[in-house]
Amino acid sequence: MAEEVLKGKQFSVETISSHGKHQIVTITEEYLREGEFADDFLETQHLVPARVTNCEKDFIENEIIKVLNAFDINFGASHIEVKFETDGGGDFEKCKLSVIEIATRVGGWRDVLVYYSYNIDYLQLLIQSSLKQELKKVNTKAENFCLVKMIFTKEDYEFYKKLKALKPQMIVKERIYVKNDEEFSYSSSLMDSKGYYYLKISKDEDPE
Repeated sequence: MAEEVLKGKQFSVETISSHGKHQIVTITEEYLREGEFADDFLETQHLVPARVTNCEKDFIENEIIKVLNAFDINFGASHIEVKFETDGGGDFEKCKLSVIEIATRVGGWRDVLVYYSYNIDYLQLLIQSSLKQELKKVNTKAENFCLVKMIFTKEDYEFYKKLKALKPQMIVKERIYVKNDEEFSYSSSLMDSKGYYYLKISKDEDPE
């Protein structure tokens, strides 16, 4: 797996293209499982927009446009997972972007994340692109953070229930498959998730 050898923080970049003209819809910050099973590289949360500096954002977006052109992408959505290394000082010469994978589709959960963060209908953009229509410039200023959290463990489920009880207004959409007597076991892929839920968080707050 590329994740085993590539260094840096993991992100994905969501794009839309029409007639070879590319637009970056958003950069997603991906959270990976930590601790005993960290080597599984299981994604546990996704945050839109990613918390990167303007310089880092420009660097990532410019490199992704090069990737789209190199693969001759003309229409549709693309979901590109990357590892990004930076010294944090804004020096592009010390930045490195490594591509993990490229998928010509909307990334999982991304349509909802983008909607609640940017008020963009990503699926409508995909339809327009598929019909070979010219696309208007997409909104690049996020109104909120949107975080999707997956439920893999009993602790994940207990956190969800606590948040649901104390701050239900934060949860804007959910798909929960847990029963009260659910037995939680080891999870090795996103397919093992017992559900997920989306949180809309003010840009003035820390999404952590």
